[in-house]
Amino acid sequence: MKMIQTKKVRHLANYRNGRGIDFFQSQKNNCRIWCDSNLELMAYRYLDFKADVLSYKAQPVQYIYEGLNGAETGYTLDTEVIEHDESIKKLEIKPKVFADDPNERARFQHFRKVLLQSKKQLVEYLTDEEVCKGFTQQNLVRLCHLRKLPLNKEQARNLSDCVGENTTWGFMQETARKLNITPRMTKLMLAHQKYRFDYAELLTNETELVMGA
Repeated sequence: MKMIQTKKVRHLANYRNGRGIDFFQSQKNNCRIWCDSNLELMAYRYLDFKADVLSYKAQPVQYIYEGLNGAETGYTLDTEVIEHDESIKKLEIKPKVFADDPNERARFQHFRKVLLQSKKQLVEYLTDEEVCKGFTQQNLVRLCHLRKLPLNKEQARNLSDCVGENTTWGFMQETARKLNITPRMTKLMLAHQKYRFDYAELLTNETELVMGA
């Protein structure tokens, strides 16, 4: 089945009509991304902190193809993700309840099949079930706010040398106090992903940290 790929130019009609939500400042892409919904905002925040994601593009292309009813239709993907192993993923950002709807599932499976057959590309859902799991958004909102502040590289290096590649949040804070490093600077280690943790979990003294960037 034939599919035509067109370059997507994203206009801000939604912004002007008041239907959009906000811009998200992406550190990985070094740009602002317009979000048409709260879920998109949370999804881009999630991708910005996801360890295996190198970069991503919002609404990269539009595809023209034959729909289930036989008529020509267009579909614009929400995002294209490039991972550190250079693999590329096409993602649709949708609520889980929407993705589970039978009519939506049929339409999406048809588009997915056409895209795979014609372009050899696979598209998947990214839902609120993943991006809002546990404490993910609460943790990432705080870290996004903090990473606007600069990180003292010398203090970060000294702290990393003392705690090693694997540590806990409690031990890092205790070590920072001994090195006369402020609590805020210690939090910046997480905000700038010098150390990562399971963002779905509540951050406590027992939370395990792994060296990141």
